[in-house]
Formats: sequence, structure tokens, C-alpha cells
Amino acid sequence: MSLSREIMCSVTVAVSLAFSLLGCAS
Repeated sequence: MSLSREIMCSVTVAVSLAFSLLGCAS
């Protein structure tokens, strides 16, 4: 349970960072 929660949290952070970089690039 906690492992999947950590994975989801890290994925959410990675996605938000990717969107931020895309926003800065464009």
C-alpha cells in the first residue's frame, strides 16, 4: 500500500515538473 502510494506521489511530482518545463519552453 505505502509503496504504491510513494510511486503515485513520485509520478505526480514528475508529471507536474514536466508540465512546468513544457510551459517554460513554450
